[in-house]
Amino acid sequence: MKRNSIILSILVTIFMILGQFSSSAQTTIAGWSFPTLAAAPNTPTTIPAETGYGTIHLDGTNGSSLWKQYSDSTLNSFSGVTSQALALVNQIANGYSMVFALSMTNLQNLVLNFQSRGTSTGFGIHEWSYSTDGVNFTSFPTTNTGTTSTSFSLKTVDFSSVTTINNQANVYIRVTVSGATSATGNNRFDNIVFQATSSATNVVATPIFSVPTSVIYAPTNVSITCSTPGASIYYTTDGTTPTQSSTLYTTPIAITSAMTLKAKAFLTGYTESFVASATYSFPVEVANIAAFKAANTATNTTVYKITGDVTFVFRNGRNMLIKDATGGLFIYDNATPVITQSYNDGDIISGGIYGSYTLYNGLVELIPTHGTGIGATGTPVVPITITAADLSANFSQYEAQLVKIEGVTFAAGTFGTGSAGNINFTQGTTTLICRNQFGTITGLQSDPSQPYNVVGFAIPYNADKQVAPRNANDIQPSITIPTFTVTLPTVTGVTFTPTIGSVSPVDSLGNFLFTVTLDPAYSNSVIIVKANGNTLTPVAGVYTISNITSNQVVTIEGVTINTYTIVATAGANGTITPSGTTTVNHGTNQSFTITPDNNYQISTITVDGVVVTNVPTYTFTNVTANHTISVAFELIPVNQFQITATAGLNGTITPNGIVNVISGNDQAFTITPLLGYHIDSVLVDEVYNATATSTGAFTFTNVTANHTIRAVFAVNTYTITATAGANGSVSPSGVTTYNYSANAAITATPNNGYQIDSMFVDGVYTIPIATYLFQNITANHTIHYTFSLIPLPSFMEDFETLSAGTGSYAGSNLTFATGIYYVKGYTTMDANDRFLGTRSIRMRGNASDPNGNEITMTFDRPNGIGTVSFKYGSYGTHSGGAFVVQYSVDQGASWNDVPSNNFTAPAYNSTTGMETGNVVFNVPGAARIRFFKAMQGSGTSVNIDNIEMTDYSAVNTVATPTFNHPSGTVYAPFTVEIATTTTGASIYYTTDGSVPSESSTLYTTPINITATTTLKAKAFKTGMTSSFVASAVYTFPVQVNTIEEFIDAAAGVTSTTPYRITGDVTFVFRSGRYIYIKDNTACLIVLDNATTPVITNTYQNGDVISGGITGTFYSYYGLSQFIPIVDWAASTSNTGAITPLVVTAQEIADNYGLYESKLVTIQDVTFSAGEFNTTTTTNVNFTQGTNQMAARNVHKTLTMTIAEGFQADITGFVLRYNTTFQIAPRDNNDIVENVPEQVATPTFAPAAGTHGAPLTVTITCTTPDALIYYTTDGATPTDQSQLYTAPVILEAGQYTMKAIAYKASMTPSEVASVDYLVTLGVDDYLAQMIQIYPNPASQFVTINNTSDAIQITGYQIFDQFGKVIVQSSETLENNQINISNFANGVYVIRLLTNEGAVNKKLMKL
Repeated sequence: MKRNSIILSILVTIFMILGQFSSSAQTTIAGWSFPTLAAAPNTPTTIPAETGYGTIHLDGTNGSSLWKQYSDSTLNSFSGVTSQALALVNQIANGYSMVFALSMTNLQNLVLNFQSRGTSTGFGIHEWSYSTDGVNFTSFPTTNTGTTSTSFSLKTVDFSSVTTINNQANVYIRVTVSGATSATGNNRFDNIVFQATSSATNVVATPIFSVPTSVIYAPTNVSITCSTPGASIYYTTDGTTPTQSSTLYTTPIAITSAMTLKAKAFLTGYTESFVASATYSFPVEVANIAAFKAANTATNTTVYKITGDVTFVFRNGRNMLIKDATGGLFIYDNATPVITQSYNDGDIISGGIYGSYTLYNGLVELIPTHGTGIGATGTPVVPITITAADLSANFSQYEAQLVKIEGVTFAAGTFGTGSAGNINFTQGTTTLICRNQFGTITGLQSDPSQPYNVVGFAIPYNADKQVAPRNANDIQPSITIPTFTVTLPTVTGVTFTPTIGSVSPVDSLGNFLFTVTLDPAYSNSVIIVKANGNTLTPVAGVYTISNITSNQVVTIEGVTINTYTIVATAGANGTITPSGTTTVNHGTNQSFTITPDNNYQISTITVDGVVVTNVPTYTFTNVTANHTISVAFELIPVNQFQITATAGLNGTITPNGIVNVISGNDQAFTITPLLGYHIDSVLVDEVYNATATSTGAFTFTNVTANHTIRAVFAVNTYTITATAGANGSVSPSGVTTYNYSANAAITATPNNGYQIDSMFVDGVYTIPIATYLFQNITANHTIHYTFSLIPLPSFMEDFETLSAGTGSYAGSNLTFATGIYYVKGYTTMDANDRFLGTRSIRMRGNASDPNGNEITMTFDRPNGIGTVSFKYGSYGTHSGGAFVVQYSVDQGASWNDVPSNNFTAPAYNSTTGMETGNVVFNVPGAARIRFFKAMQGSGTSVNIDNIEMTDYSAVNTVATPTFNHPSGTVYAPFTVEIATTTTGASIYYTTDGSVPSESSTLYTTPINITATTTLKAKAFKTGMTSSFVASAVYTFPVQVNTIEEFIDAAAGVTSTTPYRITGDVTFVFRSGRYIYIKDNTACLIVLDNATTPVITNTYQNGDVISGGITGTFYSYYGLSQFIPIVDWAASTSNTGAITPLVVTAQEIADNYGLYESKLVTIQDVTFSAGEFNTTTTTNVNFTQGTNQMAARNVHKTLTMTIAEGFQADITGFVLRYNTTFQIAPRDNNDIVENVPEQVATPTFAPAAGTHGAPLTVTITCTTPDALIYYTTDGATPTDQSQLYTAPVILEAGQYTMKAIAYKASMTPSEVASVDYLVTLGVDDYLAQMIQIYPNPASQFVTINNTSDAIQITGYQIFDQFGKVIVQSSETLENNQINISNFANGVYVIRLLTNEGAVNKKLMKL
C-alpha cells in the first residue's frame, strides 16, 4: 500500500524536472493520491487533501454536483497508479461537476497536475472553470483533459494566467465531465497536485517533518526543519494553527498517541511561512477477531491491531486465512505483499495483526498495513465438522473458518485449470456452492452419483454461501463407517463419566472409555462393572470397552449404601434406648433416650470417649462413622433438684440440658434468638412467661423442686407496601408480609398503550424496571409505580420509498414509510429538484389550478402533535413559493392554522442548502397535518422533505425545580440553590425524603447541607398544575478509622454507602484494577474501575498513603472489596516492602477473616492438574493436609502448566469465592516447586546372624522425628505395619525383619532388611516342669512350677508382634497373672528363671 505523502513528493520532483512549473519556488497547496479510498457504496462525497489543505466536493455544495455512492452509482474507487484512484462513472453523470476547494492566500500562478485514464465509453470531455465564491464560475476553455485511453497519463492545467484567483482566501476549481455513452463509462483521477508560487517577498520556507502523515505502529520522534537560516519554528499538537505564542521547537517531538502536528516558521524581516501539517494515528486496538468484526459494518480506512494471538491456517498468494477462539478471518494482502513472513498450518502469530476493514460482497476482509511477527509452532488446524444446514443457518459464525461437510452430492461439472469456478453441492435439502477460490483445483470432474466429503473455508459472496477448498485433496469420496451406541446406566450413588474423546455413538471397532465414581455414602461398595454381560477390569481407574462391533449396555452390581454401628451402653440405675449395637445408614440421624431410675440422675454422657452435656435425648446427626455412647447415673443428692432447659430451632438457651441446682439456690437462664429471629415464647414449667419472652432472661429463685424451662423462636417478619398510580397495576399489591432475609419480587404492569414512567422505592426515585427485587429483607419497605402514555416511535418521513416520477398533479394516495399520504404533487427525480437523500415532494406553482397542491396525512397521530419540523427549498431557479402547515382533529374534514405556520421559499442557496421550518402545534388527542400551497404564479414551485414531528405534551404544568448541585457523594459542607423556569412559582422543599407540599418549608435562601440528606422540592403556582418532584440525595461518607472498622461497619452487605477510612494505609501490590492495601488492623482488596481507573497515582510496595481513602463496600461471593470513589494522595513515605506471612491452610480455614486479602505463603502444598494463561482467571486446586484451596489466576499474570501431584510453596493474597478459599499469586515467581527430601534408611542392631538367647533388636533412623514401621515375617512394611516404639524381643525362631521410615513432607525411606536365627538355652526337660493353666484363659492364668531346680524370678508377656505389654521382676503373687484386661488373641509368657528363660504360649478368650 502506498504512502501518499511520499508519492506526492516524488511527483513534485518529477514535475520540476520536466519544467512544468512556472517558477522554481513553487509550493504544494494540496494533494490527493487516494491510498485507501473506499469503494461504493462507501466512497465519500467530500475528500480532504492528504497533503496540504483542500477539499474535493462531490456533495452538491460549492458548485459541485451530488454524486451517488449506491444504486446507479456515479462515484466509486477503482485501481489507481499504485493503489486506488477516484472514479467518476455512468453516462447519467454527463454534465456533473467535481470541485476542488483551495486557499491561495499569499500565492499566485496556480498549476494543477494529475494522472488520468478512461474507457472508450467514458467521459471524453473535461471542462474547467474557476470561482472565488463557489457560486459564480468562469470558464477556463483552453484545456480539455478528458481521455478515453485505458492507460494513465499525466495531465496539466495551468491557471497561472488567471490573476483573479491570486491571493484569494477561497478558490474553487471545477471540472465538468461529459461525453460518456454507457453506464460503465468512466474516468479515473489519481495523484492530484495543486502548486503555486508565493506572491510575498522574503517568505520563510515551509517547515518539513521528518515523518510524514501516516499510521504509527510504535512511539516515534518527529524532527522539524526549516531551510531558511535563523528561522524559529513554532508548533501545535492539537490541530490549531501555530503562532509565535505556540510552543517553540527545540528538540524532536515524541509521538505517543494520535495527533495533528502543525508547524510554522518565523524570521524577523520575512513573511511567515506556510503552515506545515501532518496527522499521525495509531492503530485501534481490539482483543480478537470477533472484536475486529464487531467494530465495523462498512469498508473504511481505519487501521486496527488485533492484539490477541491468532493461528495461521492457510495462504495462497494474496489470500491468507487466520483464526482464534472467537472466529476466522480472511486477509487480502497487496499484490506486493505486506505480510512477508512464512507460516506453517497451526503456527501461533503473536505481536498483533494490523490492517483495515473491507466488506467485499459480504465477506469481511482485513487489508494488511503492517508486517507480522515470526510464528511459534502450534497444532495444525482441524476442520470443524458441520452440516450444510448448520452452515447455511449460521454462516456468519463460520465465516472464514475451515469446515468439513460430509456425504454431499455435487452437480455435474469440472473445475478449470488454475482458475476460479463454482459447482453446487447438496446435503439433504440444503444446497451450497463449492468455489475454486484459490485456483488450485485442476481439471477435477464431479460425479453426481458419488457422495463426497468437502473441506474448505466458508466464504460468502453477497447472498451466496460458498465453501472454498484449499486444493483437490479437500474433496474426497465419502465412506460411511457404522457406529454403535454405548448406554451408561443411571444408578443411585454412582457417577459414570466418559473420558475425554469418548462419545457415543462409537465408530465400528472403536473403543469407549469411562470412569466410575462412588458417592461417599456408597464408598464401601465392592462393585462389578459389565458391558453386555462381560465383566470389565479397570486400569488405573478407567474402564475400556474395546473393538466395539455392536451396541453396548453397561451394568453395575454390588452398589450398597455404607452402614455404621453405634454401640450404646448404660451403667447401673438407668437405661439408654435403644441399647447395644444399632446399625445406621450413611448420612442418617439416630437418637437415644436416656432414662435414670427413680432417685437417680444422669452423671455423665460419654460420646466417642468425650464427655458431653447431659441431655435426656442425645442425637447423632449425619452419621458417617462408627460411634459409641455410654451413660453413667448417680444418686440425686437429698438437697439437689434438676432444671431441664431446652430450646427450639433458631435460638439457644444458656445453660442448656439438665442443670443441677442445690436446694434454696437461684439459677438464671439466658435465651438468645439467632439473627433474623425473635423469642416467640418462654414456657416455665410449661406455663407461658411474658417477662422471659420479652427480656430473654429468667431466674428460678430459691429452688426447692424440679423445673423445666423451654424457649420457642419465630422468624422476624416485615411488610412491603406496593402501590400503583393510574393506568397500571402492581403484583402483589397492597401490604404483603415476608420472612427475614427473604426476597420479594414486585412486578409492575402498565395498561395497554402505557409504559412505566417512574418508580419510588422507600420514597426515593429509582430508575424504573418492570420487576423490582427486594433482596435479603431486613426492614419494612414501600414501592410505588407511576405510568405514562407510550410515545409513538420517532416520526420522520423522507419520501425515499418510492421510485422516480410517482404521483400526480391531479392528486393520488401514495404509501410511504410512515403511512399513506394524499399527494397533489410529484415525487422528484428532476435535476432541478431540491431534496435530502434522493427524493422529496414537489408542490408546483400551479398558476391555473385554484385547488392548489398539497401533502396531506390520511392517518392520525393518536398522542397528539407537539412540534413539526421540515426541510423546504425552491425548485431550480424558482423563488417566492408560499405554503402553510395546518392541522385537523376531525380526520381532515376541516383544517386549522396556528401562529407562524406560513412560509415562503427564497431562491435556492447552494451553500446553505434547503431551509428548515418549525411549527408549534401543541394539539392534544388524535390529529393530523397537511402542507398546502395555494394557486400562485409560475416559477414558485417548492420541494418539501424530511418531515419530523413530536407528540403533544401538557404546557400548563409548572416546570420541575432544578438543583445547582446534583446528587452524589460529597466530602465537605455546601449550599444548594433551587430554581424553576416558571415565573411566579413558589418552591417548597423537604430534607427528610418526604414528598413536599405547600405545607412544607418555602424556599427563600440557599440550603445548607452538612450531613447526608435527601432533598426534595416541588413548585406550585395558582391556575397551573404543580410540578413533578425534584429529588437529590447528598451522601457524606461514613467515617471509620481503620480497615477493620470499615469491614465491620459494612457487615458483609454490598451497598452504595460511601465510607472514608481516615487512618494511614500501606500499599502492597497492584495488577490492573486489583489493588491490595493493609494497615495495622487488617488487609483489603481494592477493585478499581476497569476502563477508567479512579486510582491514578503509582505506588511501590510499602508506600504509606495518608489523607484518607473513600469508597463503598462490595461483597463478591463473600470477599470484602473496597470500590474507590475518588483518587488517593501520592505517597510521601515508605515503611519497607511488605513480606508474605507463612501460614497453613488449616489456619486460613479456621480464621479466614484474620487473613483476608493478606499476602501469605503456604508451604508444602500438592496441586491438582491444571493450566494458567493470561486470558482467563483459571482456578487450579491444591491441598495441604486435609485442607483444599484454589490457586486463582486473578491478575491473569500466571503462564504455566501444573502437573497432577506437583508440590510447591505458594505465595499470594488470601481471597474467597463463597466457601472456597483461594490464593491469588502475583506472578509465576509466587509458585516455587518443592523437591521432597528422602527419609534416611533405618538400621538394625545387632547385625544379622545366629543368636543363642532371646534377642533384643533396636531400629534407628538418622532423620529426626521420623516414624519407623517394621515387620518380622519378611513382608514389605508400610505405614500400616507395626510402629516401632521400643526394642523388639525375638524369641527362638528364624526371622526376616524389614523396616521403613516416614516423615511428613518427605519421601519415605528405602526398606531396610536383616535376617536373625534365635535359639534358647533352657533344656526341654526343665521347661516341661513348668505348666500354665487354664489355657485358653479369660481372667487369671496359674503358673505351676514342679521343679526344685528352677526358681522363677520375673516374667514378660509379648503380643503377637513381639511387643512387651507386661514386664515384672517380682515373684508371682499366688502364682497367678491377671489377664482380664487383655484383648482376645495369642500371647507369649516369658518366665525368667535361674536356669534361663522359659517361653509358654497363651491364648486369651
